[in-house]
Amino acid sequence: MTVDSIMDWGGRRVKIAEPVLDYINVLVWPLVIGVAFFLFRKQIAEVVRRITHVKLPGAELDLIVQEVTDRATEYREPTETTTDQDSPGFTLREVIRRDPTLGMAQLRIQLEKALRTLHRLVGVDSSASDRGLGITRLVRDLEKSGHLSPVIAQYLRDVIPLANRAVHGETISQESAESLADLGSSLLEDLRLLTLDIAITPSASWVISTDNRDLMMNGRYLITTVVPLESGPSIKEYEFDQEQFDWFLDGYEEFAEFIISVRPIDVDIPEPA
Repeated sequence: MTVDSIMDWGGRRVKIAEPVLDYINVLVWPLVIGVAFFLFRKQIAEVVRRITHVKLPGAELDLIVQEVTDRATEYREPTETTTDQDSPGFTLREVIRRDPTLGMAQLRIQLEKALRTLHRLVGVDSSASDRGLGITRLVRDLEKSGHLSPVIAQYLRDVIPLANRAVHGETISQESAESLADLGSSLLEDLRLLTLDIAITPSASWVISTDNRDLMMNGRYLITTVVPLESGPSIKEYEFDQEQFDWFLDGYEEFAEFIISVRPIDVDIPEPA
């Protein structure tokens, strides 16, 4: 048995069956909800934004690392992971496999050391010791002086704080730590090349004749070195032609001695014109 309802319809009282009313209710509620969403859409969007930004352990740091490293493809195309065991990238990855946090600490230390070396070499601010300068100040000084490009400076500003956050307790996944280390290693290589380029800039240069060139290329040279032993340090002298000198310099950083002078034996160095 159905319950009928009475409604006015064009001045007449009309009986409407309850199933019809139920059908009308079904149609009305979606319309009401749609209007409510439209009227309060800004408030609802803000609630959704807050929900999606809930800080889960490690989630926020990993998301930011992914954003930075993805964007870094515009700065440098991805390359295969280096297998050179002496490279910063290889060493960092080995540490990160054991302890991502420790790897981030090493990355932070290496970047600061490279920046201080470059800052000291170019003498950006000779009135202040770079030891008292924070790493952010080092980046700013070098960018302002033109020794760092804006792109490299910006990625340094991205990478260093992220490494700091991992060092100071925020959870970072091994995958994110490796991605950040790869980008950091690229920055370290750029800083090394910038430093090398400045360090080997000649203080003077002049043109010589082809005869003088040939004499100097085929001459012999006296190389003097110091061996800085704890007990009984010594001086050594070598007589090399150009080929022997090249051989001596190959792997020189492995020797426990330092070159202090190179003098031609049988050739006069031409004076500037």
